[in-house]
Parts: sequence; structure tokens; C-alpha cells
Amino acid sequence: CGGSLIDSRWVLTAAHCVDPRLVTLDGTVRIGSEWKDSGGTVRSVAATVSHPGYRSGENTGPNRDDIALIRLDRPVAEKPVPVADRPGPPGTPTRILGFGRTDDAP
Repeated sequence: CGGSLIDSRWVLTAAHCVDPRLVTLDGTVRIGSEWKDSGGTVRSVAATVSHPGYRSGENTGPNRDDIALIRLDRPVAEKPVPVADRPGPPGTPTRILGFGRTDDAP
């Protein structure tokens, strides 16, 4: 799974990426590298917080409220992604980058 550094100690990711029923976590996060085994800065996971409404759609349909935060054990030097402090007007171009599947849910 991928994630976005939104603060020096917080990573935004999908809740299914930290769901212990679906994945076995090794307890680390690599920041600043597109490779899972090299480069960047490695930090231990201090905590994960999934959206309280998260529901896995495993074998039953789409995931619901599939968003989570990962708290790192200590800050990183990499710059967080810029997050808007207010929404733009309707039609404002937005870019989202990442890895993973982009199938539409039924």
C-alpha cells in the first residue's frame, strides 16, 4: 500500500492497508521512496487509526470509509504533501497520485 505524509509524524493511507484481518504488518513505514525495500527513511509505526465507519468489502462489495492514519514513532525530515486549508471553487483541477487499484465500485 501507499500513503501520503501529511505531517512529520502522520501518514494518510487506506484503512484496508492497516486492517489486521487482511494484512500482516511488519511495523514499519518507508517515507520518500517508491521502492518498498530500499531508499527513503524508515520509521516504526506507533499507532494506526482507522475511520470509525470503515467496513471491509472483502468478498462482499466495495470498502466503506476506507481511510486511516498511521502515526510514526518519531518525525521524519521529508516534506509533507501540501494540504489545502480550504476547498477550491467547484471545478478546481485536482491531482491525486498513488499506487493501487482504481476499479469503480458497482
